[in-house]
Amino acid sequence: MASGYQPDCWFGGEAEPGPRHLTGCLVFIRPGEDVFEYDNTLWVPPGGQCIADVLIRYPLYVRQLVRVGGVFDVHEGHRVVAAGKILSISDPGPGHR
Repeated sequence: MASGYQPDCWFGGEAEPGPRHLTGCLVFIRPGEDVFEYDNTLWVPPGGQCIADVLIRYPLYVRQLVRVGGVFDVHEGHRVVAAGKILSISDPGPGHR
């Protein structure tokens, strides 16, 4: 996975009944043990681990689902390609401009 990747992520919202509710994200990978640089971009190989900043494009849809210690899945279509654990949250809230 490359830094700057724009996948859909699942933070736990379920349709009743139906598919997972996914929301668009933007992933910024931080330098670390499994991270390497290629063509001026940070990458994590399959099976690797990293710390990344994840920008949720529509936070209103998942604000009630996201919590420190919570987990999320990274999707390519219907396929889960990575999983993450939330270490911290920076949320300016709905009134932020």
